[in-house]
Amino acid sequence: LTLPRRHQLALQHPEVSELREEEHRHLDPLSPEDAKNYLQKYGHIAPSNVLGANVLGRSRAENREDLREVLRKGIMSFQSFAGLPQTGEIDEETATKMTYPRCGVADVLSFRVAEAIRKAFKVWSAVTPLTFKEVPQGGNIKIKFANHSHGDPWPFDGHGFCCCCCGVLAHATMPTNGLLHFDEDENWVYMDPEKLYYGYDMTVGRKNVNAFAYCRNQFTDILTVAVHEIGHTLGLDHSRNQRSVMAPFYQSAIDEYGNYVVPKLDSEDIEKIQDIYGSILI
Repeated sequence: LTLPRRHQLALQHPEVSELREEEHRHLDPLSPEDAKNYLQKYGHIAPSNVLGANVLGRSRAENREDLREVLRKGIMSFQSFAGLPQTGEIDEETATKMTYPRCGVADVLSFRVAEAIRKAFKVWSAVTPLTFKEVPQGGNIKIKFANHSHGDPWPFDGHGFCCCCCGVLAHATMPTNGLLHFDEDENWVYMDPEKLYYGYDMTVGRKNVNAFAYCRNQFTDILTVAVHEIGHTLGLDHSRNQRSVMAPFYQSAIDEYGNYVVPKLDSEDIEKIQDIYGSILI
């Protein structure tokens, strides 16, 4: 499993450092919008446009306050990596630092994203002898967030999944290619029933409530999607069984009462994955 992680030597000759400082004094600092995009690109803010989304049932002021807090923490994270005072503000020194040439690998992987991915792999390792380990490079399964055309034959379609039209949230390849890509433009959340509940937008209570998990361009549970896509990377095809996590349409992440539903393998999923890798060794 290859996840974006920071592997970069911090040692530098003082004279080289001074030269680089001098080289960049003439550069204009990034604008606030560019700075936000920078923080997202390098992992200091979650890789999704959830930051700009309003949560139904909450005031605009509450949503703005959440956004400010997320940005403040992201700025402090970057400042820590850059060796700057952790003010939580995009001051001139911080904005200028963002213009420096740098390694393209993300500094950090959002804790919640990493936790969700690990939990999704555990769903499969719990019923097989498989073990999964994060490595800096050379992993069997390579995970990334991307949008539109991103270097494979399957471009993403952008944010906007709803009940009545097509929408691709993620895709994965079978062994041994080992690619797992999430659409960066979606509103990803992790085990957040409040946001997922309001995503129903007045559909709760219908008998076929499970068909309305992602209505009106709201939020998508990353754990639910990751469990499904990891199944593909392990060699499983889609299933006609609607209870299977490998059904082509993702299962609802909450029940009709608004409670979060942890993804669970159906007996068919367990049987198929154990046919490939065997059962747990006792």
